[in-house]
Amino acid sequence: MDYQELEEAIRADAAKTAKEDRKWTAVDVSRRLEQIADEMAKIRLEHQGGIDASMGKRSGIKVEI
Repeated sequence: MDYQELEEAIRADAAKTAKEDRKWTAVDVSRRLEQIADEMAKIRLEHQGGIDASMGKRSGIKVEI
């Protein structure tokens, strides 16, 4: 999942939730925020693998592929 997919999933979830006749507890909200944070961390960690192209640009390193 990338950031755009995560954003779309959150928006869809929010639209669905807005239609529910339900009271949310602090625990429910906290759990959902933790799930979102976990997804964001997973995306961030996936993108740290390998050499970041902009990193090489700034350092002047040339990478032959």
